[in-house]
Amino acid sequence: MEINALARESLINAGGIIESAFSPAKYSNELSSAAYNQLWRFDMEALPADLIRRILDLPNFKQILVALGHSLEAETVRVALGHSLEAETVRVALGHSLEAETVRVC
Repeated sequence: MEINALARESLINAGGIIESAFSPAKYSNELSSAAYNQLWRFDMEALPADLIRRILDLPNFKQILVALGHSLEAETVRVALGHSLEAETVRVALGHSLEAETVRVC
């Protein structure tokens, strides 16, 4: 807890190291905040969605594709990973039922 307080005090506060070291100066934190707001999605950065998106959980993703009747070619995997993951897909990736009703890839 103390290290977090020290970091806030010296790194990210107004006039801190971040603002003095980067070229946008006092706007650097605002720019970072705007970028994260547009690009970062909380639901996609948590497990298991993050692993599935980065193909680190490939065996489970192969099960999903097989259940959907797709081939396991690299192109099919890339296309499937390019879509958003719904809750049903995440449940399947965790090892839950592979029934047609619960398997959906957007």
